[in-house]
Amino acid sequence: KEAGPSTAKPVASVISSFLKSRFDEGSHAFEQAKEIVELVLKCFDEHASSLRDETKEVDGKLPRDSCSISVFMQFLLILPSLLTQSDLPLQEVNDALLVIQDLSVFCSEKATFF
Repeated sequence: KEAGPSTAKPVASVISSFLKSRFDEGSHAFEQAKEIVELVLKCFDEHASSLRDETKEVDGKLPRDSCSISVFMQFLLILPSLLTQSDLPLQEVNDALLVIQDLSVFCSEKATFF
């Protein structure tokens, strides 16, 4: 059985671990990845409810602070499609996709720990 929101490490915490493990804090790459990840989290908060009922706000918390990593990983699967349909410039989409790919690998590798 999948861990529920009360027992799983929240997505925001996993994202923080990702940034700290993949980038040197304060570097340009870190700041760029942080900006992209914040936009990913905002999008996740907006679209998470379409993935599962458990993604509705729990005790006033956003999905990023209450959902399990498995729900977030489902979202990462559809995010590239959402990005390519957006009006973002191609370079921004490509930059975002690189960070999302690295984030997906990180989540897959660490899923059992979260």
